Amino acid sequence: KEAVLFIGNHRSYFDIVVAYSILPRPTGFISKKEIAKIPNIELWMRELHCLFLDRENLKQNLQVIIEAIKQVKAGISMWIYPEGTRTKGESELELGEFKAGSFKIAEKSGCKIVPVAMINTRRIMEEDFPRLHSAKVYVQFGKPIDLAELSEEDRKNIAEYTKERIREMLAELKEKEAKELSGRV
Repeated sequence: KEAVLFIGNHRSYFDIVVAYSILPRPTGFISKKEIAKIPNIELWMRELHCLFLDRENLKQNLQVIIEAIKQVKAGISMWIYPEGTRTKGESELELGEFKAGSFKIAEKSGCKIVPVAMINTRRIMEEDFPRLHSAKVYVQFGKPIDLAELSEEDRKNIAEYTKERIREMLAELKEKEAKELSGRV
């Protein structure tokens, strides 16, 4: 299969762990450089084709995007959280601003964008840090987005276009969860 750019909502430190457990290989992640300071994590993530972004250094950010483009062209899918940080709001439907630079990987490599929605990852740790809890996590992969098939307007606003796809999927996942909790599956 061809490499793609996975674009997901970001609610928890555990998002990468959950995503990696269900993704086809090889897939790398783009993560903030601070994660590389956690003992043993940097080595593990580098082995998984992950790249570390310094959010304060625009020149280094460009280098990371260029390296991600090279990896995609070499057949390694990449995953990025375009919000640039975890969204900490109460509602699972809440999304931060999607940074347009995140989409340069798809624009320059020609790969498709796969929107991904996840709910309940926050329940694993963030709600009672540092304790871990079990949680039923819901994940939905959206229809791949081929930039060549979009209108000029949608290509120009690809960050917002993708954000809306993820918002729709989050609403579907919350509805599915509500039905399961009420026993109407």
